[in-house]
Amino acid sequence: MDLKQIAEQSLEQCLKSGAQEAKVTLSKSQKLAVDWRKGKVETLSNSASSSIVFSIYANGRYAVHQSSDLRAEALQSFIPRIVELTRLLEPDEFRKLAPKDLVSSTSAEDIAQLQIYDKAIENISSDDCYDILRTLEAQSFDSSLPIIDVSASISTNTGTSHSVHSNGFSSTEQRSRISAYTELTLQDPSGKRPNAYFGDTRRHLVDLMDTAEIAKEAQRYAAYTLEQVKLPSGKTTLLFDRRVATTLISRYLTPIFGSDIQQKRSYFEGKLGKKIAVPALTIVDDPHIVRGLASKLSDGDGFLSVARPVIEAGELKNYFIDYYYSLKLGVDPTTGSFSNLVVQAGSQSQAELIAGVDKGIFVTSFLGGNADRTTGDFSYGIAGVAIEGGKLTQNVSEMNFSGNYNELFLKLSAIGNDPMLSYSVRTPTLRFDDVDVSGA
Repeated sequence: MDLKQIAEQSLEQCLKSGAQEAKVTLSKSQKLAVDWRKGKVETLSNSASSSIVFSIYANGRYAVHQSSDLRAEALQSFIPRIVELTRLLEPDEFRKLAPKDLVSSTSAEDIAQLQIYDKAIENISSDDCYDILRTLEAQSFDSSLPIIDVSASISTNTGTSHSVHSNGFSSTEQRSRISAYTELTLQDPSGKRPNAYFGDTRRHLVDLMDTAEIAKEAQRYAAYTLEQVKLPSGKTTLLFDRRVATTLISRYLTPIFGSDIQQKRSYFEGKLGKKIAVPALTIVDDPHIVRGLASKLSDGDGFLSVARPVIEAGELKNYFIDYYYSLKLGVDPTTGSFSNLVVQAGSQSQAELIAGVDKGIFVTSFLGGNADRTTGDFSYGIAGVAIEGGKLTQNVSEMNFSGNYNELFLKLSAIGNDPMLSYSVRTPTLRFDDVDVSGA
C-alpha cells in the first residue's frame, strides 16, 4: 500500500472515530551521514524512517499526535485513542480547518516543476561520500595557515510525503538535500585553538559546490580567527559578510508571525504599511525558486504558496499569519511559515563595499547574544576584521554589537550583489553605519 492510500484510509478512520475534521501527513525518509577525520571515517549513519502525523479536531478541541508504526492493525487501534484523548483537552473555538474554497491540492507532477528532488542524491553511496571527504580533507589542509586538524562531513536526506485534509486538500511531494562541510582547527600564537567552517547545501548533487571551493572558503574564514584583538568602544560602520547577514535577517524577522502579533510580543506590531527600513531594503518570500532549499507549492493549511513582499522599499508589507491566528486576529490569512527569503541585491561586490569603508569592522561571525522580540533591543557578540582606509587589517574578536532593530535597519547604507544561494535566506553583504560597538 502506498503513502497516499495509507493517509486517505487513516483520515477516513479519524472521521469515523468521531473527529469532525482532521489532517494526516505520512512521510518516509532516508538519511546518510558521514563524519571524516584523520583520513578515515569517524562516524557513519545510514537510516530510514517513517512517520504519520495526525491533527485532530474533535468537539472544539485540537491536538497533534504522531506514530512511526504504519501497520494497518496498529493504526486501527491508535486512531480511536487519539481522537478520544483530544476530546479531553480544553476547547478552542478558533481551531478549525480552512474552508474548502481557500485550499488548493497539489500533485507530485506539480511539485516536480520546482526540481526539489534529485534521484542522484538518493543513490549516492557511502563509498562515494568517502571519496569526496578524502579529497575535501586534503584540500582543506593545503594551506600556509597553521591548521592542526580538519574534520569534514557529508549528509544526505531524501524523502516522500503525502498530506490529506478532510476539507479536500491533498498533496504529494518528493524532496532531496545534500550538504558538505569542512571545519578547520588552527594553532594561534597565543596558544588558543580557534576554528572555522564552511559548507554548502543543495537540492541537486550536480549543484553542490566543488570541494576545492569549499576548502578555500573555510580557509578564508579560518584566517580571520588568528591573532584577534579587541577594538575601542564607540560608533562605527559594520559590514556583515553575506553568511553572517543571513543570520541577522533571520533574527530580525523572527517576530513577524501571527502568534507574535496576536500576543503583542513583536516590535512589528502596528507597523504594517509603515516605513521600518531604508528604501533600499526589499525582502521577498519566494516559494517558487527552482531547486530552492525552502521552495514549496502549499503550506500547512493547504493554501497555495505565492511570492509576497515582506519589506518593500523599506515598508512592511506582510505579516505571516496562518489560518488559526487569522481567526484570532480577525484578519485574512497569508501563510504560517517562510519559504525562500530573498533580499534584493545591490550593485556592489563585497570587495567594493570593503573598499568604501574608511573605518569599521567586517563581521564574519556572531558569538552569541540575544534580542527582545517585543522591544527590538538586541546585543550580540561579533568577530571579524578591522577595516581601515578601505582595507582589511587586524583580526578582531570579543566585540559587542548592540542597539534596537527598529533603528538598525534605518542605518542600512549599502547592500552587496553576492547573495548566498545555498541558503534559504538569500542575503548579500550588508553595511550599517553609525552602529554602537563595545570592546576594549
